[in-house]
Amino acid sequence: MNIIIKRFIAFALSFALVIVPSYAVYDPNPKHSKWFQDSIVNDPTVKSTVEVKANRNYPVTVVDPQTGAKDTITKNQKSTIKVPASAAKVGKRLLRGGVAGVIGAALYDILGKSVDWVLDPDNNAVKYTENEVQQCKVTSSGFGYPNGSNITIAQSEALSGGTYIGLSSGGRPKFSTPDGVVTSGILSCTPEPVDKSLPIEDVADKVIEQADDGQAPAMEVIRDSALDELEAGELDDQLESKAEPKQFGPNEYDPGTEPNPENPTDPENPTDPENPTDPENPTDPENPTDSENPNPDPMPTEWPAFCDWATPVCDFIDWVKAEPEQTDTEIDLQEPDEEPTDTNFDFGGSC
Repeated sequence: MNIIIKRFIAFALSFALVIVPSYAVYDPNPKHSKWFQDSIVNDPTVKSTVEVKANRNYPVTVVDPQTGAKDTITKNQKSTIKVPASAAKVGKRLLRGGVAGVIGAALYDILGKSVDWVLDPDNNAVKYTENEVQQCKVTSSGFGYPNGSNITIAQSEALSGGTYIGLSSGGRPKFSTPDGVVTSGILSCTPEPVDKSLPIEDVADKVIEQADDGQAPAMEVIRDSALDELEAGELDDQLESKAEPKQFGPNEYDPGTEPNPENPTDPENPTDPENPTDPENPTDPENPTDSENPNPDPMPTEWPAFCDWATPVCDFIDWVKAEPEQTDTEIDLQEPDEEPTDTNFDFGGSC
């Protein structure tokens, strides 16, 4: 019978794992409020670093040491930290848009000229178009090339003795030579647009340099980047480490650390870690069985909260464990009458 009961319990428990509702994970230290900015300013010395001042309100449970009465109050903390700019954070801010002037100025410093550009968030880049020429037409004979023939820029560099650096306003190629910049008078080149791109972090690095140089638009982008971090909660740990006053004083604690209703434990009456038994009902740690009942019933009839929702299961188990009703199980078997047997044997004969 015990085997039947154990198998039924195993089945019932496996069924319980399926239908018992799940509960949210209990967070013993929830964040009660976010940090809000008081001010965000560029550091006067390193202008790409931002000083962030912020504050937050949060609840605290206060225990009266005399009466033990509890009250919940709201406290305020302030914190000041310095946040250096990073290309990744500033690049993320640039990709949000609204800073065309800053991006255009950064591209001009990087490329040495103005270009048409667009943001490419999918690839974390800035796409731009640059006019380049590969083929030029000879407009007058000379230098060994007949009039009207096509030559490459590499060939035209050889003709001019310099390095191609772009087109003049008239569309003729310009070359940098040891004697200065010259324009060839024998070539007519038509520029063709070529699509290119720069990683957004390269552009952000240039914006950080411009901020350090004191350029106001770039400094503003650096501040906006720090504000994005603050609002996203990415500065919380730094702010917590510098916060004043400290979060909890004497007789104060986080309301979120009160006993979990799903698994209650009284924080004011913890068990002794060296003797975790109930002090009101101790057991011998060397012999953990109940001294008043050294042979407890291995299958108690009192069930845990499982029976609150699985009553039929528990009722069935109690029914199986119940003592069977006593009935008259004695059977009267009458012995057959036996005739006495003469145990004396008469053997005839003589000695």
